Amino acid sequence: VEEAIQLCLTGEFSQYEGFYQSLTGRRSSYIKADFGPILGDNGTLVGGIGIIDDRTERHEIEKKLRQALIEQRIILENAVIGIAHIKDGKILSCNPKFEAIFGYERNELAGESTEKHFFSSRKSYVELRNEINTLIADGKEHTKERIVKRKDGTSIWVRGIVKSIDPQDISQGIILITEDITQRKQREEELKLAAAVFQNTTEGIMVTDASGILQSVNSAFSRITGYSMDDVIGRKASILESGEQDKDFYIKMWDELREKRSWKGELWNRRKGGDIYPELLSISAVEDNHGEVLHYVGLFSDISERKKYEELIQYKANHDPLTDLPNRRMFYESLNRDLAQGERNRSRLALLFLDLDGFKTINDTLGHDIGDLLLQEIARILEECIRKGDLVARVGGDEFIILLSGVSDRKAGSRVADIILQKIHEPITLKGHPVVIGASIGISCFPDDGNQADDLVKMADDAMYKAKEMGKNNYQFYSNDIK
Repeated sequence: VEEAIQLCLTGEFSQYEGFYQSLTGRRSSYIKADFGPILGDNGTLVGGIGIIDDRTERHEIEKKLRQALIEQRIILENAVIGIAHIKDGKILSCNPKFEAIFGYERNELAGESTEKHFFSSRKSYVELRNEINTLIADGKEHTKERIVKRKDGTSIWVRGIVKSIDPQDISQGIILITEDITQRKQREEELKLAAAVFQNTTEGIMVTDASGILQSVNSAFSRITGYSMDDVIGRKASILESGEQDKDFYIKMWDELREKRSWKGELWNRRKGGDIYPELLSISAVEDNHGEVLHYVGLFSDISERKKYEELIQYKANHDPLTDLPNRRMFYESLNRDLAQGERNRSRLALLFLDLDGFKTINDTLGHDIGDLLLQEIARILEECIRKGDLVARVGGDEFIILLSGVSDRKAGSRVADIILQKIHEPITLKGHPVVIGASIGISCFPDDGNQADDLVKMADDAMYKAKEMGKNNYQFYSNDIK
């Protein structure tokens, strides 16, 4: 201030703008001072005049405004959303995020038309512009999600919010706030797809919390189990248990789930109606980022038809297709099992090896159809002659073996053989043809004659041939004299 005053006193005009400390030192003000010389009549300097304007308040306001502008610029430059100032359809300015979203440099966008860069056709541009103008004219903001192309030609989903800078003066232009929502849209599509799969898969799906409380089920779950979603939500998954599996089964299942985070196996569950069905179940754990279980997801299918098919295949593999009797394979499985049990329990068993007498003649003279009917009738007769738990098997063309388990003595074999010979020898009528047939039977016993399956069968077979030598239609026990 003193310098400005001194300059004034030399006859020059001078100015000062800055802080001024009062003479007492108690107050500091921000001032603007203008100084000018005062000249006498003869043009000599007689003094000076100063006009001082206290601008302290204005200075503080301007300082805060400059700071606010700096802060706004920092926020704008570092914002995670794209922001652009648009006027008359042209981009006046934009922030770095806006450039990054669309792949342009700032100088490529400044002064450029939005129609040129962000619309595929004039029609789509005009429609959106009119839509925006209508809302802005009413003082509202416009929000829209749409697909646009980046500079490199790739398509992205964006969400745009358009606001008027001054609703009272739309000539000031608009602010466009833009967000790239491509990943969100992809996640939404993935969720839609997952929901469609969840509801339309043929497998039943159930989701529980970490303690096994049901939280969600799909339509296949309801179709298979008979339970609706309302029936089961909030209840334990154990509502499906049938009682066919014991407590140890479920303990082992949960132990494996906790250790391996998954389990797969077959079990029997119960439908809402009460009937029990076989199920193939796969359970997987859903964990959080710390490895803690949040949910269990169970996928299951009703394997009743598969079980029936497996049982049918197993049955056919073990039974003779003509007579429906056990075949050679099933006979040997049963014989070996009974022999092992006999060794443990010191029980006895008898084998009766039966061969029909005169079957070939009947088969050749009356035909194979009659022969097949005769074999089926013999099978029925043999099953009527034995106890429940004994077994009759067809092991050859007209050869049958009877396995008598847990007999008290050798005479049990002869008693059954007598009944069989009597029943078989009774006249049979097949398609109007009277048929009379006999049988030769050989008998071997465990443990008297041996303890090996093949040996006992061979002994019974040898005894059967001995019966044929003895005139047929009789039975013979194996003895060391038969070779």
